Amino acid sequence: MIEEHYCRRCNAEYMIPMLCAYKYLCPECRDYTRKEKYMERAAKRKGIVIGHVDLREIYKRDKGICQICLCIINMGSNQDYYQGLVFDHIIPLFHKGTHCNDNLQLAHRLCNEVKGIKTVQEARFILQGLGFMPVPILNISKESP
Repeated sequence: MIEEHYCRRCNAEYMIPMLCAYKYLCPECRDYTRKEKYMERAAKRKGIVIGHVDLREIYKRDKGICQICLCIINMGSNQDYYQGLVFDHIIPLFHKGTHCNDNLQLAHRLCNEVKGIKTVQEARFILQGLGFMPVPILNISKESP
């Protein structure tokens, strides 16, 4: 027998078998919660500060733009794997960066993999050298015209 439920996290409607142990989260939120808990445990072992993270807030703040290459992140279903959306730590956890909204930014998967534990400026330089750095849609210089 199948029951209808609403996810407590995202309010999406989903169907589950009646005897399922996970009655309160949809499959996507359930998988994300598992990953989130694993990351929290790993961060605590390494002594990294974990703050409140709201991914929707980060997406709104960055306006759907990769903060490494400064291009729009296409959210279409037929997108290339490397053009997908990931959340990147500005100061990597490896360098004792925090896991909170202020230290997270949007990025393409490729941009994030190239960046690794480097700074954003180093990653931009490498992407330009590889020919992957498209023309940015934003002018990030602080100089006034």
